[in-house]
Amino acid sequence: MAQEAFRSQPDITAPYGTTNNKQARGSDGSFGHDGSSNFSYRTNASGGATADQSLGNNDGIGTNNDVSLSKLYHYKILITGVANASNEGTVGDKESQDSTLTIDSSPKGLQTERSNMRFSAIKDNLGIMGNIYEFRVATSGVQTSGANAGTASGNVPEYHVYYEQKPIWRVDDTTTLTHADAVKRAVATAIATAKTELREVWYTGTGGEHGDHQANTHWSPAQPITGIRQSVTAAAISTVSTLEAAGSPVIAVTAEADSAT
Repeated sequence: MAQEAFRSQPDITAPYGTTNNKQARGSDGSFGHDGSSNFSYRTNASGGATADQSLGNNDGIGTNNDVSLSKLYHYKILITGVANASNEGTVGDKESQDSTLTIDSSPKGLQTERSNMRFSAIKDNLGIMGNIYEFRVATSGVQTSGANAGTASGNVPEYHVYYEQKPIWRVDDTTTLTHADAVKRAVATAIATAKTELREVWYTGTGGEHGDHQANTHWSPAQPITGIRQSVTAAAISTVSTLEAAGSPVIAVTAEADSAT
């Protein structure tokens, strides 16, 4: 699948917005403004009705109570050391039909689709936690040509994910992971789990399946690029424990912003 954004609103960079997009509410539901770019309140839960009094944790901005206004939890995800072996692919936000890629053989088409299947699995796992607000690709890392075309082999893709609530990953009936640990487990589980899908594999060429489309052997005209719909399996890469450790390959997750603190 191609890159997807979840309810993306790029001008929101903090729990209560930027200069032109501030939003907060006092304990009595009132709104106020002190004449500048900052909101203030005539009444608030922090200490009374003093005009323009400073806001506190109980006034709806949710600096550390995790329950008032929707907040943003921002995580940076780096994936390093994943190599393309035997056309198995790595991770990648592009499909084989992407015009920026040079996919000139069936194996390259397959490694591209397998990479994209793992990328899609990462998004799926991230999307089941904590009201995801936005997901974006900061650095694709996908090689556009050569033996590793369609994969991020040798490169470090960087993804960013934002949540309105602190993410929680349920390991089992008694164990849960939270915050950056939950994000790391979600990504590691996606990569370390084999999956099979029906995919459209595109590549240019004249041999193999493409030979059936040559003008002199078939009624249809020559088609130098053809989508072949087939069952594709993306094998598990490494294990969850290895991907979470400081080895190789490895997934590194950094909490870039935690609006609960």
